[in-house]
Amino acid sequence: MVYSRSLIKIGLVVSVVFLFGCSRIDRRDSGGVVLYVSDFSAVTQVQANLGQVPMFETLSLASRVLDPTAETTPAMDIILRFFKVECKRIDGGSMHPAPFIRGITGTVPAGGTTDYTNLPLLGLEHIQNPPISYLLYENGGMDPETNSTLISLNCEVEFYGRTVGGKDIDSEDIHIYVYYTP
Repeated sequence: MVYSRSLIKIGLVVSVVFLFGCSRIDRRDSGGVVLYVSDFSAVTQVQANLGQVPMFETLSLASRVLDPTAETTPAMDIILRFFKVECKRIDGGSMHPAPFIRGITGTVPAGGTTDYTNLPLLGLEHIQNPPISYLLYENGGMDPETNSTLISLNCEVEFYGRTVGGKDIDSEDIHIYVYYTP
């Protein structure tokens, strides 16, 4: 009885250490800095038949130094590599657009920001493939799964880079709602 209680306690401790020790914060807390989206404005209501894509009109990526009393070094600067957008339907449909992964260039200085304009959230290829292609007039202009002329998406955006010191890092996720109409 005492033996099994000890095993349960050890199992709980190992589980807690595993959960917290292997969390995503390891990739975010790299090289003494954290990468995050500090500000953005986005075009999120778009028309498929006009070839419009949702995009960040403006986007600011920032780096926060984890120890504000520490001296920053060039090794803490973040070289951006790519970003990924994954969307889930929020309108009852089960078919999702493919993930959107694009390269991005630039450096976010330790404790600083880097700004972008007109960065796409999804690409033209998404308009040419289901479920968004269903909204094209030549395909009926309506999603056959929901019988709606509106496709609503919750898109999760994440940015990836590497510190000059060689540590991989990814940003905190942000969520953006995107609405496609014919």
